[in-house]
Amino acid sequence: MGSRGKLTVVWALAALLGLACRDPGLAGTTSDLSARPSPLRISSAWVGLPSSAPLELQNRGRAGLDVTLEVGEPFSTPASVHVPAGESLPVTISVTPEGEGLVEAVVRVRWLDASLDVPVSAEVVAVPACPSSACHAASFEPARGGCVESPLPDGTACAEGNSCLLQASCLAGACVGQARDCDDDNACTADACAPEAGCLHAEVACPSDGDPCHVPVCDAQSGCGTASAVDGTPCGPNDCSTAHVCVAGACVERAAPEGSQCAAPTVCQGAGVCRQGQCAAPPPALLTPVWTYQPPAGHTVTFFGTVDDDGSLYASEHWVQSVSHEVDVPVTALLKLSFQGRVEFREPVVADCPDCKWGLGLVVDSANRRVHFNALGRSRAHSAVDGHPLWERDVTAGLPVYTGRPDGGGYFYTQAPVLLGDDRVGVPVMEGMDDHHAYVQVLERSSGAQAWQFHRKGHLYGLGATGNGELWTSSANCWAVAGEMTRVSAQGQTLGSRFIELLPATYGRDFGLGTAGGVVQRITPALTTSPVIASSYYGALLVTGERLTSYHRSAGILSAVDLTTSQVHFRFSGVWGTNPDFQLVRDGGVAWTANLTDGGVLGAVDGTGQLILQCPLSTTVDSSTAIIHGRAFVATSTGIAAYDVPGLDVEPSGWVAASGSLERGSRAR
Repeated sequence: MGSRGKLTVVWALAALLGLACRDPGLAGTTSDLSARPSPLRISSAWVGLPSSAPLELQNRGRAGLDVTLEVGEPFSTPASVHVPAGESLPVTISVTPEGEGLVEAVVRVRWLDASLDVPVSAEVVAVPACPSSACHAASFEPARGGCVESPLPDGTACAEGNSCLLQASCLAGACVGQARDCDDDNACTADACAPEAGCLHAEVACPSDGDPCHVPVCDAQSGCGTASAVDGTPCGPNDCSTAHVCVAGACVERAAPEGSQCAAPTVCQGAGVCRQGQCAAPPPALLTPVWTYQPPAGHTVTFFGTVDDDGSLYASEHWVQSVSHEVDVPVTALLKLSFQGRVEFREPVVADCPDCKWGLGLVVDSANRRVHFNALGRSRAHSAVDGHPLWERDVTAGLPVYTGRPDGGGYFYTQAPVLLGDDRVGVPVMEGMDDHHAYVQVLERSSGAQAWQFHRKGHLYGLGATGNGELWTSSANCWAVAGEMTRVSAQGQTLGSRFIELLPATYGRDFGLGTAGGVVQRITPALTTSPVIASSYYGALLVTGERLTSYHRSAGILSAVDLTTSQVHFRFSGVWGTNPDFQLVRDGGVAWTANLTDGGVLGAVDGTGQLILQCPLSTTVDSSTAIIHGRAFVATSTGIAAYDVPGLDVEPSGWVAASGSLERGSRAR
């Protein structure tokens, strides 16, 4: 090759290398202008105030560009800018909107014979009101997106419109003055001052001393006291032979006069009066619900009387849902109703669980606003506020298999959770078909993490928590004549074990109660037993403090006795109907629901065994009932019904219902 040919090749290689190493955006004389962001959004905009955002113009060419910009109202932009070669230039796009809502436009960018469009928008809101306080001036500051306060100068007069401050002025941002004296020298009024209204004098509500023959009175000088009730005021039972009435401030017995009141009126029945030696009352009227919940068509609802401390209800709702119009899948939801019957949430929680149709064993942790339940071998926690899931845990994972299935797995069954202490939940798990092993997986309520595990051979009977937070249970093989009764602390330490012939059912502060051979017995912390009531057969056992309330099924007698002294508080014989469900209410009373041949019934006795309520219901009773804050919630054959029962409320402490508390946590309140 000649020198000319070599030179041609060298120049060609140089040209190629030069193009390869050069930024393509600077190659040649053409320009390359871009704008970002696109689209452009002005994030904060207020009516009547200017707001802006930068639009960055980037010139990747090797020649400077003269650029013009246009935009529609209410936006504005500089008419023209110069963007140097290879540089970026921010351009301010502004908006001063006149009204609320979304405003949109297009920024048109032109240079040489080219152009590009950038959409621009702003969500406009009204300027918030910034009310000034007595010693602070407030104004809206767009840069902060909120109100800013600054103190008024010291000495500025304040408390305008405040009738409770006299001669007031500002001092270091506080309104300081002389408090108005509202004392009216009357011990029977509670004196106060409201800034808008001035002095207020509310009448004092003097307390009763508990004696029905004393009435609270108030003297302007000495204050609250008592006086004798009007002679003849009822102060005890009236059997229409002997009446208990007040005379000179004392409760005395007198011959019952004709027409005297022998029974107080109730929500469904007028007062009883004596007629020819008998207490005659009008027949009770049918008690109608204040609200009912009927699930949607094709849905079934299961309510076991589970409520929280506020009186909100928790139930499970079940239906079959078609997937892609080909496969039917059973769905179970967690349902929450307010005290007034409003649906707070209906959150699907389990799919493809046919057995869940019969209800989830729901337990409510009122203090921490959680709902706990088990399904398909997993323990779950959901928010009691909106129903969303918090955590779930496979409580069978890692457990040994003693009775294997053909597929290599084990036969595991879970029971309703038990609330332990303030922060843990116990999940009972049983393994096996003919021969069994039982576990309690104790989890942290907040996270589902395992805290400890309890294991025994056989079944677990009477699992529950005492009022002091301990776990008590009896474990035994099938058909065993005795079970191993065990106490476990809230931290998982076994405190004692002993074989006893007793099925525990109810727990108090630090003791258990159960039946053996038809005799109600008390189980002590040392796991020894002693008879409390001897009889042939007992049903419900409820306890608060040392007061035991029990229902003798075969005799049809409801009774209350003192566990320490054996004193009988009352014995009441009534017409109970089928499957009565009992609950302790305040002041030693007991309420129940049941079904009679012609419908449901709701009854109650007070702490002395006097019948205070016997109301026929407009619905049948399908399962457990909860009575709280003067309202009874009843599961019916088709849904849930709520009845007003003024004066009735759940007993605040003790094992007050079949599952302990109305939260159904298998523990004493």
